[in-house]
Amino acid sequence: MSPIKRRSSKSKQKQIVENPKDFEQIKIYQDIQVNIDQIIEIFGKSPELVTKVVRESPTPYSIAFLRTLANETRVDENITEPLVEWGMNSSSGNNDVTSITNHLNVSSKVKQTQTFKEIVNGMLDGCVILFVQNSDVGLKIPVEPTPSFRKVEETKIQTVVRGPREGLVEDLDTNMSLLRRRVRNSKLRFSPMKIGKETHTKVVVTYVDDLVDQKTLDTIMERLNKIDTNKILDSGMVEELIEDRRYTPFPTIKSTERPDIVCGEILDGRVAVLVDGSPFALVAPVTFVSFFHIAEDYYEKFDLATFIRSIRLLAFWISLALPATYIAVTTFHAELLPTNILINLAAQREGVPFPAFIEVIMMEIIFELLREAGIRMPRPIGSAISIVGALVIGEAAVQAGLISAAMVIVVSLTAITSFISPYYAFSGAVRMLRFVLILFAATSGFFGMAAFTIAMVIHLSNVTSIGKSYLSPIAPLSISKLKDVLFRFPLWWDKSKFYRAFQKIKRVTRG
Repeated sequence: MSPIKRRSSKSKQKQIVENPKDFEQIKIYQDIQVNIDQIIEIFGKSPELVTKVVRESPTPYSIAFLRTLANETRVDENITEPLVEWGMNSSSGNNDVTSITNHLNVSSKVKQTQTFKEIVNGMLDGCVILFVQNSDVGLKIPVEPTPSFRKVEETKIQTVVRGPREGLVEDLDTNMSLLRRRVRNSKLRFSPMKIGKETHTKVVVTYVDDLVDQKTLDTIMERLNKIDTNKILDSGMVEELIEDRRYTPFPTIKSTERPDIVCGEILDGRVAVLVDGSPFALVAPVTFVSFFHIAEDYYEKFDLATFIRSIRLLAFWISLALPATYIAVTTFHAELLPTNILINLAAQREGVPFPAFIEVIMMEIIFELLREAGIRMPRPIGSAISIVGALVIGEAAVQAGLISAAMVIVVSLTAITSFISPYYAFSGAVRMLRFVLILFAATSGFFGMAAFTIAMVIHLSNVTSIGKSYLSPIAPLSISKLKDVLFRFPLWWDKSKFYRAFQKIKRVTRG
């Protein structure tokens, strides 16, 4: 090497050492060792970084990749072994970048780049980087990623009696595969992007092209592109950044870990968002009543599905209002109770040192503590902690005269009905509002509960989900969509003579 080239190489090496963070504007060098040194400086000598410099070949080359993202077995099969074979058989006149590319087993997927910014992004996407001596071009070679640590298995939260057992996982490609296998339609679209200045998290927007509402899709894409944050670690962070109304306890974007629910939603014209590293997909827009529906409703007969939906709606009101009703009746409206029940309640409360309001608040807080402990404890003992803890504490509190037996029944029924909601975020909103309703009932009885209900309905009527009314199809009223709100009409209803007669009557009514 000439003295001029040696000085040039030293100058570049000095630049690498002094400015390891300013790699975005650095062009690829023609010296393969300098390129490898630059990559080592960028990644900070990470143990996951694999580099190799080969000078024995007719044309020296070097490779670099992250073994945590790129499958080393596939790297050897598709890149290393073909390069060794090429080095043994190539002639001195046939050793340019194009010749090397043609000898790779993945030559059709190779992309050329000239900046370290693209090189680093490629490595973070699981690509192998190949540098060739005396060439200022780097090759990004995609390979099969490292196998995911968790395979597809049954969902832990949204379980069903009848229906698919598969659940989404943390691997984005696996989740897209689960959706594609259910929607074998060329109109199914996956629009990729990256969010997060530091994490560069992969996000995919999923929809069916000829079914999606274009305005909704444009709104979601615009909000995703406007996200300005350093990190995205889960889909919940994306949900909070793109939802409409940020000051409402009710979820305005549905989160689910079931691929069949995602497919059903996008086939109804909605949009789904998948986030790499998260087993929960986001679906929007949604309505208030949709949180009482599950995929299993469409796998069972319509009469059973309708009955179960009614049970869920009843459970919602019991979970929300039962403790407040107990306070209102025992404190303000005792005359509404039959005499025998009133006497029994009075006998139970004799000797209890706290008013009904304190009783309810105390027991609700204790149960929330037990619920949280059951979630955070190891699974084999978590359920035992919550159940046994509730029984022991409840029985001990009654025997100690701190609460009445009726109070234990009220809290137990409230707890059981709160678990019926199929969506955890919606159940959490009900749990928070329950405490607010208890305060209203403690101050004004049924009048306070009525005021709270009116305020909640007014609030819900002003909530939107990606621009759509949260109370749809009830407000604004859409008769044609009411067939899938409380009642689940049979799947053959659209083709029945009753449905055609109903449509005819509606057209005549409209004039």
